[in-house]
Amino acid sequence: MVEPLLEKIYLAMTTSSDPSIREGGLAFFYNLARCLKEDFAPFTQKLVEFALPLAESQEAVTYENTNKEQFDLGSDSDEDGEMDVA
Repeated sequence: MVEPLLEKIYLAMTTSSDPSIREGGLAFFYNLARCLKEDFAPFTQKLVEFALPLAESQEAVTYENTNKEQFDLGSDSDEDGEMDVA
């Protein structure tokens, strides 16, 4: 009953250009693997071959600086210029 759906979900995940669809598909298979344990083994190789290139990709990765103040990594002192040693 589940196996035919796995192929459809895998196909949708691997052919979608939407990163959130791929991420959702991988989350689905992750949770399914946790439930099926050893019975999930036949699907593992196929999923790993798909997921490894995604892990190396920068697609859909965004970096946003939400901190309005710049943090100075070169200073160990507080605003008054005093060293915080507590």
